[in-house]
Amino acid sequence: MSKKFTIGYQGWTGSLFPNPKGMMHSQFGKSDVLNTTNMTGMQNAEIDSLIGLYDKEYDAKKRIPLLYELDKIAVSEYHYGFGWVAPYGVRVCYWNKLSYSWK
Repeated sequence: MSKKFTIGYQGWTGSLFPNPKGMMHSQFGKSDVLNTTNMTGMQNAEIDSLIGLYDKEYDAKKRIPLLYELDKIAVSEYHYGFGWVAPYGVRVCYWNKLSYSWK
C-alpha cells in the first residue's frame, strides 16, 4: 500500500454503481498519500475532471459514456496490464529451467 513496487498482481470486483474516484483520482495517487485504492499512483487532470462530472451526474445512462471515456484514458496511461483467471484457477506460463517435476 506504500506504492513501493515495480509490478503487482491484483484482483478487483465491481459494484452496481462504480466509483472510480478512489482508484484513479490524483488526490489519492500522490506518493505521500498511503493506503488508498489508487495503488498505481495514477494522476491525470483529464481523469479528475471526468470523475467530477461523473460524481455530479445522477442519471445512470449518462454516467456510462463518462466511464467509457475515463477507462479509455486510464488504459492509455499503461497503469494496468490486464489478465485473465479461469474459474478453476490461475493459468501461468513459466520456464521450467531446472526441470521441476509437478508429480
